[in-house]
Amino acid sequence: MALSELLKKGSVALMIKVATAGLSYIMFVLLARWMTPVEYGKFAMGFSLATFLAMVGTGGQHNFVLRYIPQYDGQNKLALMHGAVAYSKHLFVKISFGTLCLSLVGVYLYSLFKPSAQVDYLYYAVLLLLPMAGAEYVSHIMRARGSVVGALVPRDILWRVLIPTLGGGFGIALTAPVVLLYAAGSLLLIVAVQYIFSERALLEKDSYITPEIDKEDWWATSKGLWTSSVVGVASQNISVILVGYLLTPQDAGLFFIIYKVSAIMLLPQIAVNLYLSTKISKIFFREKEKLLKICILLTLYGFLNALVFIGIFSLFGEQVLSMFGKSYHNGHYFLVMIAVIHSINCVCGPINYITLMTGYEKTEYSYNILFFLLWLITVYYTRNIFTIEVAIYTLSIPYFSKVALWIFALKRIFS
Repeated sequence: MALSELLKKGSVALMIKVATAGLSYIMFVLLARWMTPVEYGKFAMGFSLATFLAMVGTGGQHNFVLRYIPQYDGQNKLALMHGAVAYSKHLFVKISFGTLCLSLVGVYLYSLFKPSAQVDYLYYAVLLLLPMAGAEYVSHIMRARGSVVGALVPRDILWRVLIPTLGGGFGIALTAPVVLLYAAGSLLLIVAVQYIFSERALLEKDSYITPEIDKEDWWATSKGLWTSSVVGVASQNISVILVGYLLTPQDAGLFFIIYKVSAIMLLPQIAVNLYLSTKISKIFFREKEKLLKICILLTLYGFLNALVFIGIFSLFGEQVLSMFGKSYHNGHYFLVMIAVIHSINCVCGPINYITLMTGYEKTEYSYNILFFLLWLITVYYTRNIFTIEVAIYTLSIPYFSKVALWIFALKRIFS
């Protein structure tokens, strides 16, 4: 695969992701303006909880298909490719519905042990996990088969267009439960349609082939990918929840906003990774040196990208945040802080995909678990002095797992 092809395909993903960022920004701005700071804070906590639980509910199967479909397709092992898809579907259904049931029980038990807590919005957050997990899984199947547009547009574009219509189109008084329920229902509809098209256009190709199943090896791989996926999204989403419970829902809303705004700087890197992730297995086993060159170029690209966005947030951060309402314009300092932390992610580029897609998934999730545990320990011992600043500082800890993975890759993968 030529670098020019990577940039061309990545540019398509980048255009979609830029549109997604714009729509997400508009969506969160409108919701922040239409909701009270307390309700928006509850929405932020519920949305973050749903995002975390959705990743638990995928069972790692979104990354499973992203690894094995391109690999088996490139090796012309079509029976194993179809077997991997069938296996992942079965496992995804069991784990996602199991996560849903356990989460509902967990919220109920929490309400019993803490009767004074308002937990109604948590039930709706749990309902959102199922369509979120489904969207993640189906989009990864389509990405694995090369359909970047079909993978990204339904959830990243259409869903973000639909959500603001709740307040603007129907004129409903927006509370956290109402928004979360509408988000769950609209996404479920989108995923159902997307799944039907993915089945017809992609998965039924060569349907005459009898699938082969390698259950033992696939389950071992799935466990690693599952752990890595959960740990990868845990710290940022749990941080929003902790800010809400240790401080106030209003603070959770502010932290949620600055994180979402700062994440814009990751878009160029994400866009390239979206396309590169489906090619890593093929390139690695054919042209290892070429893959290393691509990664070095992306590291330099990420560094320059980080400098540009840190400068933008430093100069115009207050104006950007003021669009969310008067309650949030004082988060300029926090926005720059978290942008500096995101720069670690930008510079490290596609290192997680490199380790996941080249057979080193155990190393990847071991490093992620180690740094995640360090983050948990740090959060525990700083709980009595917990502030938004502390939340941002501690959030940098899991990011250093990427630095450790780069050192490992240079010594082992690319040696």
